[in-house]
Amino acid sequence: MANFEKRIEALEQANPTDNMGPRFIHFVGMGQGDRKIQRITQGNQEWQRQPGESEQDLKDRA
Repeated sequence: MANFEKRIEALEQANPTDNMGPRFIHFVGMGQGDRKIQRITQGNQEWQRQPGESEQDLKDRA
């Protein structure tokens, strides 16, 4: 059990606790520099942009 506790302690120390919000990476293809974000996925979750919803509102909701 002590080995397990040491491993958890090491993981907790290695994990940054700056509480940064999520990071969004916006991939854009060549010649498509002005496309708007239409959906956000994380793992098995997905958020679709609603009509009239801004990109920032979508990010906040996701």
